[in-house]
Amino acid sequence: MSTIAISETCHDMPVTPLARRRRSWAPPLVGLLLLAAAAGVVAVGTSPRRRQHEALAEAAREARLLAETPRVKVVRSERGTKPLSLRLPADLLPDQESSLHARAKGYLKRVLVDIGDRVEAGQLLAEIEAPEMDGELDRNRAMVQQAEADAELAVARRELAALSLKRVESLTRRNAGTQQELDEARSAYQVADATVSSANATVAARKAEVRRLEELKSFLRVVAPFNGTIVDRGFDPGSLVVAEGTAQRPLFRIAKIETLQVVVSVPQAHLASVRIGQEVNIIAREFPGKKFIGRVSRTARAVDPASRTLRTEVDLPNPELTLVPGMFVEVEFARAIAAPLTVPASAVMSGPEGARVVVLEPDGRVRWQPIEIRRDLGAQIEISGGLKGGESLVENPASGLADGARVEIVKPKAPPKASSSAATGPPPSRGAHSSERTKSPGARPPDGTRG
Repeated sequence: MSTIAISETCHDMPVTPLARRRRSWAPPLVGLLLLAAAAGVVAVGTSPRRRQHEALAEAAREARLLAETPRVKVVRSERGTKPLSLRLPADLLPDQESSLHARAKGYLKRVLVDIGDRVEAGQLLAEIEAPEMDGELDRNRAMVQQAEADAELAVARRELAALSLKRVESLTRRNAGTQQELDEARSAYQVADATVSSANATVAARKAEVRRLEELKSFLRVVAPFNGTIVDRGFDPGSLVVAEGTAQRPLFRIAKIETLQVVVSVPQAHLASVRIGQEVNIIAREFPGKKFIGRVSRTARAVDPASRTLRTEVDLPNPELTLVPGMFVEVEFARAIAAPLTVPASAVMSGPEGARVVVLEPDGRVRWQPIEIRRDLGAQIEISGGLKGGESLVENPASGLADGARVEIVKPKAPPKASSSAATGPPPSRGAHSSERTKSPGARPPDGTRG
């Protein structure tokens, strides 16, 4: 078995100063590395807990500040730039309308007009035939003649009684007649004079009856009372018509439609916007884009207690007969409503005290302010009283917010800005990144030199 002898010169090799310095730095360096690693582990373990404690402290601070000074969002009340017009529904009526009835019983002999015809005042519209009325009129005329004859007879008898009375008075003055004869003559004259008065009254009564029948017969001719248009016809020729007052429909209805009457009910809240003589716009849906100009002619001057509205009538010229009675239209009162004052619906709170808002004063304190609501427009509320416009209002106010409390305004968050990468352009393609990652530091350039 052979043995290998190790030369002792290996143990006796001299140690250089550089090796001696490396051996002296090694233990402290290792200790420092171990200490740094331990500190890193501790830091990594305690960092989440520290962040959690900081978040809890911040939340507690915000809660304390919120309890001491409420944080609110603020909106503003805004007033419009110009007054608004008021539109109200209305009805179109003829300026003048009349129903023509029969005043005598008979048969409709002929009809000369139909619906839609324009007629003039006094124009014959229809004729009624009533033969029995002619007979009654002839009979009463004969009775007038008989009454006149009776009156003449009574006058003659009165004259005879007057002559007899004179003779008896003459004889009595000469003591040739008795007192009884004188009294009888006087009584006979008085009876004759009363008979004359009665006969004259009978004649007057008979003549009055004749005039009544003549006037009634004149109604057998139905004429137009004014210029207008026939808007309804009730009977055809040959129909039996009776006198007015029997609930029978009229023969004709005539209306004057060259001028129409617009009847509108103005709510009590807008009475100040109605003035006699003011011009208004009449709008009909059947004529889009066209406005008709009318003028307020009269009002009822009294509010209807049932509807709390004022009946108002507007005269509307209709020379071309474009509009017809019975149409539904709208009346527009220009600049009838002052420039509206609106607030966001989120700032209005309704309760037992009514509608209220919270006004933010310049010193940072709040004040509950009652308001009067005119219209609910959804997201906006139109206000008729309580605010002037431009006030800062608390949005979604809490019911427990005290009057005079100081609040802190929460400023709206600014919109996020675009990132710099998005501003500079799209990122490089995946192929460029992969080529750089695969390039080795020691790779040889194409020209054969070492990079």
